[in-house]
Amino acid sequence: MKRLPIHMVTVLLLGLALTGAVDTSAQHATNDRWSFSGYGEMHYNIPSNDTAELDFHRLVFGFGYQFNDNISLHAELDFEHAFTEPEVEFAYLDFFYKEPLSFRAGMMLMPVGPLNEFHEPTLFYSVERPHVQKYVIPTTWQEPGAGVVGTLADGTFGYRAYVVGGLDASAFRASDGIRKGRQKAAEAKAEDLAVVGRVEYSPVLNLTAGASGYFGGASHGDDALGDATVGMVEADALVKYRGFELRGVGVMVFIGDADSISTNNSTGSTVGEQIMGGYAEAAFRVLSQLRSGSQRDVVLFARFEKFDTHHEVAEGFVAAPEFDREIITVGAAFFPIPDVALKTDFEFWETGDGSSWEQINLGLGFTY
Repeated sequence: MKRLPIHMVTVLLLGLALTGAVDTSAQHATNDRWSFSGYGEMHYNIPSNDTAELDFHRLVFGFGYQFNDNISLHAELDFEHAFTEPEVEFAYLDFFYKEPLSFRAGMMLMPVGPLNEFHEPTLFYSVERPHVQKYVIPTTWQEPGAGVVGTLADGTFGYRAYVVGGLDASAFRASDGIRKGRQKAAEAKAEDLAVVGRVEYSPVLNLTAGASGYFGGASHGDDALGDATVGMVEADALVKYRGFELRGVGVMVFIGDADSISTNNSTGSTVGEQIMGGYAEAAFRVLSQLRSGSQRDVVLFARFEKFDTHHEVAEGFVAAPEFDREIITVGAAFFPIPDVALKTDFEFWETGDGSSWEQINLGLGFTY
């Protein structure tokens, strides 16, 4: 990814701030059209089998603009690893039609799983995001496209459905499947498109169930890669009861012509024909149960993850057991206020080839 010169980034951010704060034109005469938000997180990772690492992982600046009652802009600029990897996280326009239907176009987060669209560090309890959301669902995953969004049944049923640019199969890898195939609209190949969608159902306040799907081509006219179709199905649920929370996520990825991709991809690795993953997480909010109405909270949690990027490989190829991984994570998150989180957790890794290691994580996250 090309890096923006630091002076260009500074001028861009300063311009955005001034535009929202100063009466610069008749069109932008009122400040209430603008909205600003964002988040950041810093991680300290101490693995037993590698060198410790300290990383200001993300600093994100978000903004929106309401052109009129029907058209609005939503965008985020993401600067990862202490400002060394800038990217457009999303930038799209919403065209409101009527209550159950709006049209959306631009650079959008893929509506796959419970975390990809809403991944601020105060919305999950571990220092790192669940690893299934990295190695199987390639969070953060954004692509350009257009589609429809809306809610039905008094807000209890929601949906998003888009046509978007396809993945690039030439960059698929054994260790993390389709992750490197994200193109992020950076002069992206566009011979193949994909469809993606999600539905969510919340019949009662403390229950949410969701399902997601993705299907599209990824060869972009490269006959050596075959059809390279990618399909994904995902389901998840979250239940809350008196401070207890229980979440479950399951996902499968299917890759067509994985033999051709493995033989001709740019990574030189065997790509799985099927990739699977899932996790279950239990959490308990301690302080909110002891003192009703308190802004402070401590959340204790435990999570079990299992994922295998070589769940099945094409005929003639051999599945590598090291890509069959299990992780147990236990930890705590302290919220002095709802928008700030101090986190610590312990990860216990085990792979199908018998390897195992532990990792201690410390983290700071905030939203604004």
